[in-house]
Amino acid sequence: MKTSGKGMILLIACLAMVNAVNAQGFRVGLKVGYNASTLSGYEELGRRIGGLSDKYTVSYKSGFHVGLAGQYSLNSFFIQPELLYSSMGLQEELGEKKESSSLNYLQLPIYAGYKFHLAQAGPKLILGAGPYMAYGLSATDDVFDITSHNSQHGEDPGVADNMFNRFDAGLSFMGGLEFSSMQITIGYDLGLVDMVGLNGWKTAKDLLGLPSVCNRNLKISAVCFF
Repeated sequence: MKTSGKGMILLIACLAMVNAVNAQGFRVGLKVGYNASTLSGYEELGRRIGGLSDKYTVSYKSGFHVGLAGQYSLNSFFIQPELLYSSMGLQEELGEKKESSSLNYLQLPIYAGYKFHLAQAGPKLILGAGPYMAYGLSATDDVFDITSHNSQHGEDPGVADNMFNRFDAGLSFMGGLEFSSMQITIGYDLGLVDMVGLNGWKTAKDLLGLPSVCNRNLKISAVCFF
């Protein structure tokens, strides 16, 4: 009876946990949104190693992201991993010439956050932050023409074959409103990996004392949960 009683208690506890998971729920949704991205330190790099004049400037480039978002909620806390295709890069201007340079990633951000109930039946204010990792799928840079090296050798242009680092990682932040099956947020990706490798993958910071070249991305997103 004693063993049976313990087994019954364990069974009840397991059932309670399953019910709690089902009640709070893990759900999956489709995420789409707008990117406004740039690379910090890239302007100084262009002027130094590219021999470009003071008229060379760098600004934000428009892009997009699309993919899947999962969310597990426990009361007001939540964990939200995502898997996204994210088109990033920067806008470059040299005199009257304007070019968009692209860095396209498969990105995995994982947010941990809290939901604030604004009203009993209304939307919730959500705030979240966490790490992200990204893998570069392709890159082009029309001003520096850094894909030309691959073309001359009969290779397909790619991130690993030019001066951009293929891997990226950093911190992601988001805030916004969540309805029953919809989420609208504003977020920011703060890259922490120097994206430029020169002369045996030494960074421009190591070789020339320049600022690190890191991804910066402001994004506006919508998630529709199934």
